[in-house]
Amino acid sequence: MNDQHPPRRRPFQFRLRTLFVVTTAAAIILAGLSAPSERVRVLSAGSLILAIPVVLTTVLVYGRGYARTFCIGGLFPAGCIVLWSLAGSLLGNTLEFFDLHSNLGEQAAELVVWLALDLLLTIAMGLLAMGVRWLVESSNRAETQ
Repeated sequence: MNDQHPPRRRPFQFRLRTLFVVTTAAAIILAGLSAPSERVRVLSAGSLILAIPVVLTTVLVYGRGYARTFCIGGLFPAGCIVLWSLAGSLLGNTLEFFDLHSNLGEQAAELVVWLALDLLLTIAMGLLAMGVRWLVESSNRAETQ
Protein backbone atom coordinates (compact mmCIF):
# COMPACT_ATOMS: atom_id res chain seq x y z
CA MET A 1 0.00 0.00 0.00
CA ASN A 2 1.09 3.52 -0.69
CA ASP A 3 1.17 5.49 2.55
CA GLN A 4 0.94 9.20 1.88
CA HIS A 5 2.45 11.21 4.72
CA PRO A 6 2.43 14.98 4.61
CA PRO A 7 5.94 16.32 4.08
CA ARG A 8 7.71 17.32 7.29
CA ARG A 9 8.73 20.93 7.54
CA ARG A 10 12.33 21.65 8.35
CA PRO A 11 13.01 23.53 11.59
CA PHE A 12 13.92 26.86 9.98
CA GLN A 13 11.54 26.76 7.03
CA PHE A 14 8.89 29.49 7.11
CA ARG A 15 6.03 30.58 4.90
CA LEU A 16 6.33 33.83 3.00
CA ARG A 17 3.45 35.29 5.02
CA THR A 18 5.32 34.60 8.26
CA LEU A 19 8.43 36.26 6.87
CA PHE A 20 6.44 39.38 5.93
CA VAL A 21 4.77 39.59 9.35
CA VAL A 22 8.07 39.20 11.23
CA THR A 23 9.84 41.71 8.98
CA THR A 24 7.06 44.26 9.39
CA ALA A 25 6.99 43.81 13.17
CA ALA A 26 10.77 44.20 13.37
CA ALA A 27 10.64 47.36 11.26
CA ILE A 28 7.95 48.90 13.46
CA ILE A 29 9.86 48.00 16.63
CA LEU A 30 13.16 49.43 15.37
CA ALA A 31 11.45 52.58 14.09
CA GLY A 32 9.87 53.11 17.51
CA LEU A 33 13.15 52.60 19.36
CA SER A 34 15.08 54.94 17.08
CA ALA A 35 12.38 57.63 16.91
CA PRO A 36 13.49 61.21 17.45
CA SER A 37 10.69 61.79 19.94
CA GLU A 38 11.50 60.64 23.48
CA ARG A 39 7.83 59.92 24.17
CA VAL A 40 7.60 57.50 21.25
CA ARG A 41 10.81 55.82 22.36
CA VAL A 42 9.53 55.39 25.93
CA LEU A 43 6.23 53.96 24.72
CA SER A 44 7.99 51.59 22.29
CA ALA A 45 10.43 50.22 24.85
CA GLY A 46 7.72 49.88 27.50
CA SER A 47 5.43 48.07 25.08
CA LEU A 48 8.16 45.64 24.08
CA ILE A 49 9.01 44.89 27.70
CA LEU A 50 5.34 44.06 28.28
CA ALA A 51 5.02 42.02 25.06
CA ILE A 52 7.86 39.55 25.71
CA PRO A 53 6.05 37.56 28.46
CA VAL A 54 2.86 37.57 26.38
CA VAL A 55 4.64 35.99 23.42
CA LEU A 56 6.41 33.46 25.63
CA THR A 57 3.14 32.49 27.33
CA THR A 58 1.40 32.06 23.98
CA VAL A 59 4.14 29.77 22.66
CA LEU A 60 4.16 27.92 25.99
CA VAL A 61 0.45 27.16 25.65
CA TYR A 62 0.36 26.35 21.93
CA GLY A 63 3.94 25.23 21.23
CA ARG A 64 5.53 21.82 21.38
CA GLY A 65 8.93 20.34 22.07
CA TYR A 66 11.94 22.57 22.44
CA ALA A 67 9.97 25.76 21.68
CA ARG A 68 7.85 25.08 24.75
CA THR A 69 10.95 24.28 26.80
CA PHE A 70 12.57 27.56 25.72
CA CYS A 71 9.47 29.48 26.82
CA ILE A 72 9.36 27.75 30.19
CA GLY A 73 12.97 28.80 30.80
CA GLY A 74 12.55 32.34 29.50
CA LEU A 75 9.21 33.20 31.07
CA PHE A 76 10.45 33.63 34.64
CA PRO A 77 13.19 36.22 33.93
CA ALA A 78 10.95 38.02 31.43
CA GLY A 79 8.20 38.31 34.03
CA CYS A 80 10.60 39.52 36.70
CA ILE A 81 12.05 42.18 34.40
CA VAL A 82 8.54 43.37 33.56
CA LEU A 83 7.70 43.77 37.24
CA TRP A 84 10.97 45.54 38.03
CA SER A 85 10.78 47.88 35.06
CA LEU A 86 7.13 48.72 35.67
CA ALA A 87 7.67 49.42 39.33
CA GLY A 88 10.92 51.29 38.82
CA SER A 89 10.54 53.44 35.74
CA LEU A 90 7.08 53.38 34.26
CA LEU A 91 5.03 53.80 37.42
CA GLY A 92 7.57 56.07 39.06
CA ASN A 93 7.68 58.48 36.13
CA THR A 94 4.08 58.43 34.92
CA LEU A 95 3.49 62.04 35.84
CA GLU A 96 6.71 63.10 34.10
CA PHE A 97 5.54 61.39 30.91
CA PHE A 98 2.45 63.60 30.74
CA ASP A 99 4.36 66.77 31.65
CA LEU A 100 5.19 68.41 28.32
CA HIS A 101 8.23 70.21 29.74
CA SER A 102 9.95 67.20 31.32
CA ASN A 103 13.08 65.59 29.91
CA LEU A 104 12.34 61.97 29.09
CA GLY A 105 15.85 61.15 27.88
CA GLU A 106 16.85 59.35 31.08
CA GLN A 107 13.61 57.39 31.21
CA ALA A 108 13.97 56.32 27.57
CA ALA A 109 17.56 55.24 28.09
CA GLU A 110 16.60 53.32 31.23
CA LEU A 111 13.80 51.48 29.42
CA VAL A 112 16.08 50.55 26.53
CA VAL A 113 18.58 49.12 29.03
CA TRP A 114 15.77 47.15 30.73
CA LEU A 115 14.65 45.89 27.31
CA ALA A 116 18.16 44.73 26.41
CA LEU A 117 18.56 43.05 29.81
CA ASP A 118 15.14 41.42 29.42
CA LEU A 119 16.00 40.00 26.01
CA LEU A 120 19.44 38.74 27.07
CA LEU A 121 18.21 37.07 30.25
CA THR A 122 15.20 35.56 28.52
CA ILE A 123 17.31 34.09 25.73
CA ALA A 124 19.97 32.85 28.14
CA MET A 125 17.48 31.14 30.47
CA GLY A 126 15.52 29.71 27.53
CA LEU A 127 18.70 28.19 26.08
CA LEU A 128 19.65 26.89 29.51
CA ALA A 129 16.27 25.16 29.81
CA MET A 130 16.73 23.62 26.36
CA GLY A 131 20.19 22.37 27.34
CA VAL A 132 18.88 20.82 30.54
CA ARG A 133 16.08 19.10 28.61
CA TRP A 134 18.59 17.75 26.11
CA LEU A 135 20.77 16.39 28.93
CA VAL A 136 17.81 14.74 30.65
CA GLU A 137 16.58 13.17 27.41
CA SER A 138 20.11 11.96 26.60
CA SER A 139 20.50 10.34 30.01
CA ASN A 140 17.06 8.72 29.71
CA ARG A 141 17.98 7.25 26.32
CA ALA A 142 21.27 5.96 27.70
CA GLU A 143 19.48 4.26 30.61
CA THR A 144 16.94 2.52 28.36
CA GLN A 145 19.60 1.11 26.01
